[in-house]
Amino acid sequence: MVGSDHFGIFDSEFELILGSNLELVQIADGLAFTEGDFWIPRLNKVIVSDIPNSRIVSWSESDGFGIYRKPSGRSNGNTIDREGRVVTCLTQGRSVVREELDGSMTTLAKYYKGGKLTSPNDVVVKSDGRYGLPTPITAFSTQP
Repeated sequence: MVGSDHFGIFDSEFELILGSNLELVQIADGLAFTEGDFWIPRLNKVIVSDIPNSRIVSWSESDGFGIYRKPSGRSNGNTIDREGRVVTCLTQGRSVVREELDGSMTTLAKYYKGGKLTSPNDVVVKSDGRYGLPTPITAFSTQP
């Protein structure tokens, strides 16, 4: 195993991509619990959901660390669709939303089999443009 005091490289294939003399650099602090990291090519930045702080933060080489969306509805998983729009799972809002290119929000899913989604975690966009929730979908039924 090679690497540094902070991480190890277990597969030499890694070195083919990034080399072996790497240095870890902290680019942000104050994050509580993060998930949903995703690269947004049209913005040239990565976004990450900071769930307990109900915000989505971003980082780019040119702008550094910043706030992408606050409040975020305790966002979790993020992705982009074929048009480059950000699609986000909202834990607090119990829904899946899409941020349009003009910044407005569209709710894509809030109910499943007659009940509200409990806590959508992740979302994918298939090559044909359809959305999918790969984690088990559960809902609180509104019917007895």
